[in-house]
Amino acid sequence: MASSYNDAPDNPGNWREHNFTINTPDTTSGSDVEPTTTSRDIYTQPMDDNYHVQDSNISTELHKGLGKLYNNGLLTDVVLKVGKETFPCHRNVLASVSPYFFAMFTNGLAESHRREVEITGIDAEIMKAILTYVYTTEVELTAQDVERLLVAAHMLQIESLVDHCGNFMSFRLNPSNCVGMWIFGDTHNAHVLRSDARQWIDFKFDIVQKEEEFVNMDKDRLVEIVSSDGLYVEREELVFQAVMNWLKYDVPNRKQYAAELLKHVRLVLLPPDYLFDRVEKEELVMSSSECVRHLDRVKKFHILKDRRNQLDLNTTPRAGMFKTDAIVCVDLKPHENSEGGDEQHMVDCKGVKSAI
Repeated sequence: MASSYNDAPDNPGNWREHNFTINTPDTTSGSDVEPTTTSRDIYTQPMDDNYHVQDSNISTELHKGLGKLYNNGLLTDVVLKVGKETFPCHRNVLASVSPYFFAMFTNGLAESHRREVEITGIDAEIMKAILTYVYTTEVELTAQDVERLLVAAHMLQIESLVDHCGNFMSFRLNPSNCVGMWIFGDTHNAHVLRSDARQWIDFKFDIVQKEEEFVNMDKDRLVEIVSSDGLYVEREELVFQAVMNWLKYDVPNRKQYAAELLKHVRLVLLPPDYLFDRVEKEELVMSSSECVRHLDRVKKFHILKDRRNQLDLNTTPRAGMFKTDAIVCVDLKPHENSEGGDEQHMVDCKGVKSAI
């Protein structure tokens, strides 16, 4: 007895080959009878030989499954020991979201072979929150724990969690904490928090420079702030006074920075009378020979106007010194449209008067 198709040697799986050929009507016979469709002729619409599928639902189902495995301690191959707490986990899951764990488990370190791995620098409560995020994409952020969570996420190099924590903290910025949050965000690579906090400093400088955090920052941070074009101040006097307040907060340890900081204050933007009545009356300025030489160049800037380009002084106004209100006077003159159509007008500018 002849073997059937399903028993053929080239069909070891006994699967039935389906016909995916596209049927077309027979137009050569001249028959008016419509072609019939059978169960084997389902695919009657033109289609490509290849069809790419990307199902976003699978990632949701994947995390649901991972959450079940984690919560039930199934198929785990490593135990994280944090303080007195232990967390059964999966190496491949941890390594897929954390470069810290990827390096630990793939670079031949001792931890890559141990069943139990001790994690230091993170408390158990924070580690539990991080693992919940890794396995379920969910995390509860609170004002009490968000800083510790961000620090731990940065340590484990889970950037998405760092960003979530940074966003949460950004909504709580104010003039009294923005300097500290700027430094914190910069230290722990929280890009959003660092950027938002810096904008608070720039736009609220008149208030921020009076806060305790401002006078407690280090010299390099202060230089970064007062050297910025984006500082939103209407008068350079405010920048000068902020620098002097910072120096006077700890004169014995900070007076050495007077000359360096004064170079970043745009003294040429100060009114000449302020230079003579205020700047030259400051002992911290006049006791530094370098400060005095710098002040002399500023005086020459005001006196010898034709030599200003030779003095190497920063004359760029700060962001807050630009006024956008202006009165523009124009005169509209009829102008013949050579291409036809509606009459065109030319505009002659008669003058622009600043509203400052």
